Amino acid sequence: PEIRQRVKYDNPATIEQAKEIARRQEEIMEEEPKEIVAKVEPTPAPLVHNPQPLP
Repeated sequence: PEIRQRVKYDNPATIEQAKEIARRQEEIMEEEPKEIVAKVEPTPAPLVHNPQPLP
C-alpha cells in the first residue's frame, strides 16, 4: 500500500485510474444505494470520519 500511495503522486496515469475508480464507485452508489445505506447506518460515522483531529 505504501508503494501505491507514492505512485499516485509520481504517476499521472494512476491519478486517471483513481478518477475512473471514483466514477465506478459513484455509478455503484447510483445503481444500488440501498446496500451502501445499510452498510453506513450501523457504522459509527464520527469515529470513522474523524478518528483524530489534524494539527
